[in-house]
Amino acid sequence: MENQDPNKANVTPSWKPQLGMKFDNLDEAWDFWRYYGGRMEFSVRKRFTNQSKFDGVVTSCRYVCFKEGKKSADKRDNLTKTG
Repeated sequence: MENQDPNKANVTPSWKPQLGMKFDNLDEAWDFWRYYGGRMEFSVRKRFTNQSKFDGVVTSCRYVCFKEGKKSADKRDNLTKTG
């Protein structure tokens, strides 16, 4: 068994998302997600942003892998008439 520094055993790099992370604003969160996607070699996009109907303040936002939830191209013959 190797001698490991107990202080470094469970350290997560600062560029990896962690449960409970908080950001000062949406731009900071978006920049973090873009950086993380770049480190992990995938593109990112904003899936949705929820705003309060009362004051327009953003209450939540979801960032995802660029390919998450995308519809694939219709593989049917485009010359076939339907409906």
